[in-house]
Amino acid sequence: MRRSNHFGAAGHYVWEATKEDLSNLLNQRTADPGKIKKKKPTGGVTPTFGNNPLAVGIPAGRHLPILLDISMSVAPRGKIGLVLAEGKPLPPGWILDRFGQPSTELTDLAAGLGVPIGGHKGYGLALVLEVLTGVLSGAGFASDHGPTCCGRVPPLPTTGMCSLPSTQADSLPTSEFAARVDRLIDETKNGERRRRCARDLDSW
Repeated sequence: MRRSNHFGAAGHYVWEATKEDLSNLLNQRTADPGKIKKKKPTGGVTPTFGNNPLAVGIPAGRHLPILLDISMSVAPRGKIGLVLAEGKPLPPGWILDRFGQPSTELTDLAAGLGVPIGGHKGYGLALVLEVLTGVLSGAGFASDHGPTCCGRVPPLPTTGMCSLPSTQADSLPTSEFAARVDRLIDETKNGERRRRCARDLDSW
């Protein structure tokens, strides 16, 4: 699906599918990689991926279905907001600053980056979900999802989502799909590289 919008809790839909004895993998590309939703490729600092929630439902027999409903960040924005509302400091490992360095400073929240789950493994998973929800669906992906500026709102939502099983031929011609994957790879590799800062050099 493309030209969609936020669909709420992904786990609800895969739960409903399991009632019909269907296994389902459902994920969505977040429309605006804004505060703490944006993710970077490992070793880079360019925000490229959204928080891209992932839900999986697998029916069982004697037991309740297996359900997974997660986002791709260590700490989602709501959890960070709760900690701040309680007047607590940000725990280490939740955000990165503009240069991709670990931070607990509140001033780094707006311009900072979310920390993907599982380090480089979470980055790999975010990349795959970006293909399914953005490239394959025909919706926006990577830099297509910039923040709105000067009160200007995009004419149509560009959020994509994907529910599997699905095949590439159901959505796009093979050549178009391959070209869109190529563009995503290019944007991932060509983003700004993280530079060592003075505090790194001081610790050597």
